[in-house]
Amino acid sequence: MRRADIISAALLLAFGLLVIFVVIPIWVPGHEGGNYGLLAQDAPYLTMIVATGLALVFLVRRLFIDHSDEDAPIPKESWGFLALVAVVLIATLFLMEFVGVLAGGPFVVAVMMYMMGERRPLAIGVTAVVAPIAVWAFFWKLLEFPLP
Repeated sequence: MRRADIISAALLLAFGLLVIFVVIPIWVPGHEGGNYGLLAQDAPYLTMIVATGLALVFLVRRLFIDHSDEDAPIPKESWGFLALVAVVLIATLFLMEFVGVLAGGPFVVAVMMYMMGERRPLAIGVTAVVAPIAVWAFFWKLLEFPLP
């Protein structure tokens, strides 16, 4: 498990640095995309700096401080479920990018609710429609912050 921790922390650190120095400067607009007080990059930068910093702390801890080697906390059967969740989230990303939040939001809410064990169609349907509309209304109408 120690080796897996070191590899995963190093990958997360590399990914975080890539996002901080390449992805955010290229993909996230500055004030030319609209003047909202803070730059649009501020929240992504803060989030990625914190996540990358935590990955660095974890890597240093596993390399130099904690040399124990325990069993993995996640059973092997759960990895398939995690892979399926990743596929659903990637599909949602594409839906939100190409169709919009109001199409991608209900999809991810409904699918995740079903995957987590909810089987009542009415509960899934109402939640999948109401939650994304509420988020959209909050950001788009109340805060006047455009969503894709």
